[in-house]
Amino acid sequence: ILIFCSVTVLLSVIITLPAIMKPYYFSKMTFYPANPAANDRSVMFNVGNVVVDNFGSKDDVNRFLSIANSKELNKFMVDSFKLREHYNIKEPGYYYVSREFSGNYKAIKNDLGAIELQIYDTDPVLAAQMAKTAVNKIDKIYRQILSENKRSTYEVMSNEAEWEGRELRKLASQLDSMKKITTYNYDKDGNLVGNEKLRMLDKEFQNLNTYVSTLFSISNQYGLSMSDKYPSIYVVEDAAVAEKKAKPIRWLIVLCTAIGSFVAASAVIVFIELLQHVKLSD
Repeated sequence: ILIFCSVTVLLSVIITLPAIMKPYYFSKMTFYPANPAANDRSVMFNVGNVVVDNFGSKDDVNRFLSIANSKELNKFMVDSFKLREHYNIKEPGYYYVSREFSGNYKAIKNDLGAIELQIYDTDPVLAAQMAKTAVNKIDKIYRQILSENKRSTYEVMSNEAEWEGRELRKLASQLDSMKKITTYNYDKDGNLVGNEKLRMLDKEFQNLNTYVSTLFSISNQYGLSMSDKYPSIYVVEDAAVAEKKAKPIRWLIVLCTAIGSFVAASAVIVFIELLQHVKLSD
């Protein structure tokens, strides 16, 4: 037992040497997603006295996690940091290098509801850079998803405002022409008094002018709400360069090897002794 345990412990010490089993360093970034409704035009311009929380809901956290664990982000990280060369993978395609990266990468929701993005790598500086880059990419993809709906609404509103604006200019031209050949005045409330046709035309102009002004106002509000300056995440803990390795834990491996070898050797010897006892009894 002593010889067997000594040999296995010596082998475990040799195998866990940094030259054979490279040390891995850990870096993580913790953040909360912002509430996308906080940047909505109804909130920004106090339409309907809407009050919202600045932090996102569970659904927002799940959306971030879906992006963080997507193939798109995996491929982006592999290409951005040239991980095929870094991991020294010779096989073509993305399967093996993506699998290696996935083994060193994790995006989870912690007990406090925040998102933790974790990176392991043999280079502590690179691990921190990868964590920051991954979060920035996730944030960019999330912003693009949120802005698509606002952009389509903005384009519809802007096109409608431009179209109605042209109609308003035509109507204004007709109104000016008719005023030149018709006698009219305004009452104390600002309503046009005079020719019935002129009065109806002026009423139509006033209504269209109000509608066009509303369209331009709303489209401008949507344009402002699409700004990239509004935060979409709140960083709690930024990625830092690790000062010591995270794995492998050498002493734990050696201890487990010693205990395992002792138990295995003892069990084998007891089994052999039992067999010998049975043979002697026969």
